[in-house]
Amino acid sequence: MPGVPSSRACKACRAQKKLNIECIGAGQKRFKFVAQWSNQEEESTSTSKQVAKKRDTAPSITLLLPSPANETTSFTSAWIDSIQVEKLGYRFGMLGPQIMLEIPKRLGHSDALDKAAHAVVSAFTYIRTGQQQREAYIKYGYALKALRLALQDPKQGATSHTLCTIWMLMLCQNWIGRPEIKYGTHVAGMFHVMNTFAETINWHDYDEFDAQLIIASCYTMIMEQLSNPGVTIGPWLSKFGGPQGPRIYIPEEIQTIRIKKMEQINKSLLSPVPDRIGIERAYHDVHSDISILRRQIAEYCGNITPDTPFETLPPRVVQIFFGLKIRYSLVLPYAIMIIYMFIALTPNEAEFKTLPEELAFCVEELLDLAKALTPFRPLGTESLPPSLSVAWATTDDVAKKAETQKWIVEYDSDFVGGNTMPVAIWCKKWITGRREKWLAHYAGEVQDTEDCEVTDAELEATLGPGRKCCIL
Repeated sequence: MPGVPSSRACKACRAQKKLNIECIGAGQKRFKFVAQWSNQEEESTSTSKQVAKKRDTAPSITLLLPSPANETTSFTSAWIDSIQVEKLGYRFGMLGPQIMLEIPKRLGHSDALDKAAHAVVSAFTYIRTGQQQREAYIKYGYALKALRLALQDPKQGATSHTLCTIWMLMLCQNWIGRPEIKYGTHVAGMFHVMNTFAETINWHDYDEFDAQLIIASCYTMIMEQLSNPGVTIGPWLSKFGGPQGPRIYIPEEIQTIRIKKMEQINKSLLSPVPDRIGIERAYHDVHSDISILRRQIAEYCGNITPDTPFETLPPRVVQIFFGLKIRYSLVLPYAIMIIYMFIALTPNEAEFKTLPEELAFCVEELLDLAKALTPFRPLGTESLPPSLSVAWATTDDVAKKAETQKWIVEYDSDFVGGNTMPVAIWCKKWITGRREKWLAHYAGEVQDTEDCEVTDAELEATLGPGRKCCIL
């Protein structure tokens, strides 16, 4: 029996030996391990042949295996899908092509940036489809929380990732948070980051993403300063607009919308005493820029009308048309304000007696622009309501004022809670008060030299409470 030493038999064998009974072989090893793979292979081969015969008559089935993916790759796919939307008014590229294309490459390095990107996609889905509003608000809230934490971190607070986060949250706020803007915008947060960012950035080694982000942020804040004079621009703008700052890809002859020039114009317009030299220089610049842009629009886009089906035009033609019109929409509000203020400085000068007619012409051009850009609603026309509010605040023509207000309300309707008219009312109050001060100064009347800003209570009564950043 297995396991029993060969020198002694098992109990059964010893008993049989004593009784002279022949051993039946109970102690013999009567089993062994046999390799079964050969038999299985034969069976498998037989089965395969049977399956092959059935396959000739059965329909083919394709097995789709899931591709390996994680949260970042899945979201990157969603972001690219958003960029590739073909409908003219929902093209992400209008918001800053270089920035939008680069954001997926930056994911995974900043929690605030990741959450802001998710918030942008959710907000974009909401304004495009009218669905998932609750999800858009939830992700917007998560992004705000992550941004607060990033701003409290000395290592993250002054990086391009944090600046990009604020820029994207401003997009979200415009798309889904208009009713909540009274609780604060994010422009003050952007100012805070830009001040530190200008001190820490390596001026000899910043990439194209940083450059485009700086340019977009500078434009945002300079325009915000005109509609919200309570905002003060720090020394960072001089650095970003200087020789080491990023280059803006616009024709060299267009002066008004260069960062440095816009800074100088703002200083002249916001000066508590008349800056005759600065305003006159700005007037000649915008006069030249308007002539150049009108010639370029006629040359490249002369055959395009508001009724033209843009979907049938080559993408390059649409891009040129949109770029020229947007530049024009940035130049015209400055031209309107400069001419409006310049009239107060030249009441009896024959050289500038046509200024009122030029002001009326610029207002009319801005109204025509509002009509021409309707195919690009809503994402391509976000900047138009503030520009139109400048026209509303400066024109004395009743019919044009009514038409301007109609277009402001029309474009505001693209976003939930859109309401630019309080900004227009504030702009009228501010620019009229500034011009009256300048007129009094030239008339020799005694005026204080302090800035003519209204009190916080007056500002709140016009624009609503809380113009401060809600993340600081």
